[in-house]
Amino acid sequence: MSEDFNFWIWVYNNFLSVVGNFFVTYATALAAVGSLSAALIALYLGDFKKRFEKPVLKLSFKSNNEYPYFQKLAFNPYLPVRFAGNDFQISTPGINVRLKVNNYGKSTAKKVQARVDKICFKNPNTGEVFTRYYHPTVIKWSGNKNWQSVDIVPNSHFFLDIFLVKNETAQEIFWFNNKKSAGYGMDETILKDIIRDRFLPSEDIFWSLWVDTSYLRGIPEKYFFDGDIIVYFTINAENANPINFEFHISWHHEKWDCPSINIISKNKVIDE
Repeated sequence: MSEDFNFWIWVYNNFLSVVGNFFVTYATALAAVGSLSAALIALYLGDFKKRFEKPVLKLSFKSNNEYPYFQKLAFNPYLPVRFAGNDFQISTPGINVRLKVNNYGKSTAKKVQARVDKICFKNPNTGEVFTRYYHPTVIKWSGNKNWQSVDIVPNSHFFLDIFLVKNETAQEIFWFNNKKSAGYGMDETILKDIIRDRFLPSEDIFWSLWVDTSYLRGIPEKYFFDGDIIVYFTINAENANPINFEFHISWHHEKWDCPSINIISKNKVIDE
């Protein structure tokens, strides 16, 4: 009987040990699951907050040839002309077309940069399309003297220079500067002679994009194509979703300062 009693005591003790180990293991597992769940929840909430506070970039543009999207500019000022004791600056007439990039998010969009990807030219006679591919080339932000990226703070914007036209004909340079020269008492004949003889205008009317052409890179400084073109752009930032959009431009020499322009994007990022 003593042996049976000892046997059952041994069974009982082992049972308690097994049950105890089970509960310890179960408690440890629950603690581990709890810690993992807490970590996952924190990670999810952190990611949700990050997404919620992410910059939201949208584009604004109006195709009515009005400010601030269309600007008349004075390009390439020549060396001042000394007349009647005053320095008179003569410039080349042109226009600038620009796009507004808004940040409607709750955090600053960092290192925002725009690039041109390609240009498609449609032959007005045959309808054929020729494409010039760019190794994605940086476009200039308005007011900047270089091609660096910008930071756009929440509820703010930056203008992006897109398309420019210059008229380097002597006639247009004369009309562009004539009113100002009259204020200096300069006769029209004198102004015409100065433009023709001293500045030697190229007589070109051309368009271009706001890219860096200060060094050889296979990108024309001047485009003379007359007709319909599509320019493909991409805007990206360090912490915002990229935007792809197109500028559909119809440009003609006889109406050099009145291009017809529309913007299209599949990203649904264009303000109405």
